[in-house]
Amino acid sequence: SLATGLPLPVAAEEEPATLQALAASQRLDLAAAQRAVAQLEDRLGVAHRTRGVSDVDIGINYERETDHSRLLGPTLSLPLPLFNHGSGAVLRAQAELEHARAQRDRLALTITHAIAQHAAEVRAARRRAEQHRDHLIPQREAVVARLQEQVNFMFAGPFELLRARRESYAAYEGYLAALRDYWLARCALTQTVGAVLPSTADPGAQHFDAGTLHAPPSTDPHAAHAAPPTDAAGERERADEDLHHHHH
Repeated sequence: SLATGLPLPVAAEEEPATLQALAASQRLDLAAAQRAVAQLEDRLGVAHRTRGVSDVDIGINYERETDHSRLLGPTLSLPLPLFNHGSGAVLRAQAELEHARAQRDRLALTITHAIAQHAAEVRAARRRAEQHRDHLIPQREAVVARLQEQVNFMFAGPFELLRARRESYAAYEGYLAALRDYWLARCALTQTVGAVLPSTADPGAQHFDAGTLHAPPSTDPHAAHAAPPTDAAGERERADEDLHHHHH
């Protein structure tokens, strides 16, 4: 089941610091690494407290004497820390703790760099889409409109008009490619953060509706051409209509 329209960019993007804080609270692998560090910290504390009595053996002993008497009682084996003060167990626990901390820090640094990279890709694709929508497409459509007028008065040839129309469609393709790159980058950013981005649920997000598409403008050099809009709003409206048709 595919969506009938291509969604436009969200109203505002999150800052990298906000995304990093969200990843710190939502990434399960980072939480597991932090939990492993906490457990090893507890183990190191136990090793410090029991370094002198690490090899204590408690049990029951049964002996039979020569006079046929039986002796049964508990046994306790406690080494005297004359030469071994439990430093080996402490050093081993400390080394395991340092290794776990390094693994946690490496994972956190990898997540931070990935978030920064994907956030930069999102912003770059957004800027490309806005440049196509706000500048390139209106300019290409203005060129087509002026060439249509010149063709109507036989000041230009039909092939020049067709070339201009092809360039306007190329601007539409660039805009849709920028939107595609934008949403792919946001998907990668969402996976890196480990949670749905807050801006994704923006109720003001708009979509292209395939049910409201308009017919393309005619490229026939002998067709009657309506008067072009005289203001920027009219130019944007006509460009949006062509953009909707090209998306379809």
